[in-house]
Amino acid sequence: GLVTGVQTCALPIYEAYKTMVSNKFVLKDAYKISPSHGGVDYSFNNYGRIPVEKRAKIDFIFVTPNIDVIRTGIPMDVQTHALSDHNPHWADLQF
Repeated sequence: GLVTGVQTCALPIYEAYKTMVSNKFVLKDAYKISPSHGGVDYSFNNYGRIPVEKRAKIDFIFVTPNIDVIRTGIPMDVQTHALSDHNPHWADLQF
């Protein structure tokens, strides 16, 4: 199986994301196929300067179909804003 992460700087409506998860590719968005999520639904916070309702998910973890996604999460707390303009994104996977 294959696991890869990418910061596309593009919302899912854009062509790069559509190509990555199209039937021509075997990669799937772990967040979308996960039965359970923890944390927030956005990954870009611009060091906390963007209002919560305008924050977007622009970071992705892609997996091949033979990898089971158990759970994904995007934690957010005040300390992560000081470290990066993106929230961490994790996935609990079964190979």
